[in-house]
This record gives sequence, C-alpha cells and structure tokens, in this order.
Amino acid sequence: MPTTDLTSRDLKSLANPRELMNRQWAPCRYNCPVHADVRAYIELVARGQFQAAIDVIRERLPLSSVCGRVCHHPCEANCRRQFVDEAVAIRTLDYQIGVGTPHATGMYNDCETSAAAWWSQWGYSAVQAYTYRHVALYQALDAPLPRYAHLPMIVNAQGKPYSKRDGAAYVGEFRERGFHPEALFNYLSLLGWSPGDDREKLSRAELISLFTLDRVKSAAAQFDLRKLTHLNSLYVAEMPVAVFAGEVREYVRKLDWGHTLDEGLFVRVCALMQSRTPVYSAAAGWKHFFSDLPDYDEHAVLKHLRREGTRAALQRVHEALAAVSEFNPAAVEAALRGVEQALGLKPGALNQTVRVALTGLTIGAGIYETAVVLGRAKVLARLEHAITRYSI
Repeated sequence: MPTTDLTSRDLKSLANPRELMNRQWAPCRYNCPVHADVRAYIELVARGQFQAAIDVIRERLPLSSVCGRVCHHPCEANCRRQFVDEAVAIRTLDYQIGVGTPHATGMYNDCETSAAAWWSQWGYSAVQAYTYRHVALYQALDAPLPRYAHLPMIVNAQGKPYSKRDGAAYVGEFRERGFHPEALFNYLSLLGWSPGDDREKLSRAELISLFTLDRVKSAAAQFDLRKLTHLNSLYVAEMPVAVFAGEVREYVRKLDWGHTLDEGLFVRVCALMQSRTPVYSAAAGWKHFFSDLPDYDEHAVLKHLRREGTRAALQRVHEALAAVSEFNPAAVEAALRGVEQALGLKPGALNQTVRVALTGLTIGAGIYETAVVLGRAKVLARLEHAITRYSI
C-alpha cells in the first residue's frame, strides 16, 4: 500500500475521519510512538518515562471526531513549527491529533477539574486550533469536558512573548535564583488579573477566594523581574529567622566558602541581613562575614581609604573600639562619634571609611550592627590591615 503524508485538507475532505485509520501513513522521521492507548501513553509521559511510552502498543483508539495519538518529547519543537504551518503537528503512521507533550500532560493533570484556563501563548488562531484537539483528548480519556477560558499572553519589556531568552522561563530556574515559591505564585497570579485594589502581596487562600474571570484583562501582561524581586523581598522579610536561615543555607552550601560555617555566626548574619536580602541567592555577597579578611573593592579603596588623613583616623578608631567595655552597636557608634569630634569632622563622616575597612564594600547593613556581628577581635584585625595595607 503506498504511503502518503497527511495534510490539513484531509480532515475537511473526509466525511468520516476514522477512514484515516485504514490508511498506511509515512513513518514519522522523529520516531514518534505508533498508535497507542492514549491513557496509558499519557500516564507514562507525565512521569517522564518516554521510552516506556513508546513501548506501550495498544489497540487503536477511535474518537468521536478525530482519530489519533499524541506526540512524545524528542520531536516537540519540530511538531510546533509544522503545526503552525498546516494545523497538523506530525506525520505519523496514522492520523495525528497534533498535541505535543506539554498539552498531553496538561490534559492528564486537568482531568479532575471543572474549568481550564490557558495562557494564549501562540495567539488567537493557534488557540482555536489547539482547543478542539484538547477536547478530543478529554473524550479519549472519558473525562468530563471543562469550561475553557484563555488568559492574556505574558510578554517581555519589548512586548514580545516572554521566553527563556528573557531570563528564567521555568519554575526550577526561579528557585535556583533564590525566589520563594509563594512569592512567585503570588506574582504570576497578578499577571493579567487584578483583585480590584492596590494590594500586591496576597496569600494563596486570598488569591483563590478573590479570583474571578471577569477581572481577567484582555491586554497582554508584562513580566517585570524587578516587581517580582520586590514582592519576593516582602515574603523574605516576614519569615522567622530560623526559616530564613534554613532557606539561605541551601544556597550558601554551594559556594566555595560556605561548606563549613560557624552556625552561631551564620544565624546572627541571617538576622542582620534578612531585611536586606531580596532573594536567597543574594547571600553569595556575605563572604566578608566569614573570611579572615574581606575582598576589598578597588574603587571603594581608592575613594575611601586612599585619602590623606585616613590612616590617622583609623588608628584612633582602632584605639577607641579596643577601649570600649561592652562591644554593642551603641558603644561602636559612640566610639566613632568621639573620634569624629576629636578630629573636627561631621557626625557620620567616618562611617563609610570604617565600612570599607571592615567589609571591603560601600554598601551593606548598618555599620555599627555589622561590626558587632563580626566581633571585636575581627574588627580590630581588619582595621590594622586597612591601616598598614591601604590607608595613607
């Protein structure tokens, strides 16, 4: 029997699409599985067992309006390009329903729902073309057909569809970058929908109770990483310190300096830096708390340490801090104010100089609190290093 390739005209020309089942179609060059039982196939694909899915050969499954099977993982990209051109995703042994792995697993996951909302990732025409295929899959699974709604497209700053070229594009990447799951859920829920007021931070329960389709916007929703980061910082700031420390520890352990840390010091640093940490991965900048000496930023050294009179000022700060009876934030501040007054400087004039000497940076937590977390011995040692190595 001669082999032929299925085109979109076949669906329109045949009164009964099941006649396609009796034809012998050209084998798929992407090695798609032969016609298989849809339920068994999708269950295997959903678990990521692609080879097992290929090996499951069952009797052909007739559908009420379309006869077919689904595409497996390796040919997804090629399927999508061909689908846009012809409205038929793949040439296979039999008629292909044209739905790739993400759609197949989505159908499987949604079988227990009464409504399904889909982002219009491919534009209105593609949504039309995909929906009837979804309906066919529901029929193949003997699942109740949900009500459909389509949410607006997510776009980048240039108004184009958001993709991996714009940064993190799947949940795992956001986790690797240090975003809290609830913050990401919160932010994504507000893309293309609004509760009707100015609230941004909403719990999952609040989002569920407030959501209605009539408040879904028709315009595309722009993904703004800065807004997500700000929202994430709100979630981070309100965590118990112990929970925050546990989350950050997973990121710090991946760093060359984070394998063996003093637990007491680590918790104190977490308490100090929590409100200043927008994402967990920002803890990569905490190295100066745990090393003997910080890595000094060259620009910061030139601006704050390589100035006339810096050495004399730091020597006086060293003497004042060595003399305080209790090493606490108030005592550190009083010592610096005393040195500034003795040198005829304005209050706070030495704060940045001391910050660079202790941390090597120009930004960070309050310098008095930072000094206390570092401890008197480490503070005095770093002051001595800055005096002899950098100051003039």
